[in-house]
Amino acid sequence: MVGLMLFMSVIGIYYTFQSAFSEEHAGLEDLISDAKQISNELMSPGYPDPWTTSNVQRIGLTNSTPRIVISKVQNFSALDYTTSRSLFHTGYDYAVYFRQGTRNVTLPNNQNFIGREPANATDVVTTLRFVIYNSTITQMEVRVWR
Repeated sequence: MVGLMLFMSVIGIYYTFQSAFSEEHAGLEDLISDAKQISNELMSPGYPDPWTTSNVQRIGLTNSTPRIVISKVQNFSALDYTTSRSLFHTGYDYAVYFRQGTRNVTLPNNQNFIGREPANATDVVTTLRFVIYNSTITQMEVRVWR
């Protein structure tokens, strides 16, 4: 009888912790999915190609190779944040950084990122891609958070 009660207590505690853990990390899969999606879109040429801030339907920064097209980075940095977030079809905040070694690349918007920097984030997901920016191998980092 005592063994059965002990067993039932352990099962109850397990399910309580499992439920709490699942609720706490419920949106992580969505964050990961959105980070991958944004990263994939940025590695595309975008649509239409070439796109401008007035006709963009999908933001892309390349010419179908890992080579970044600077005019597309300029257009991306000129887009309103809310518009770009809508084009990425995400409800989460994002930021895109370019790094050469340990140095952040200064972008056409005179900042070292496009988007919003994580502030008071509870969960942050980062994807990394290697690209060619101004003839230099560069790391493109996409951060998505809530």
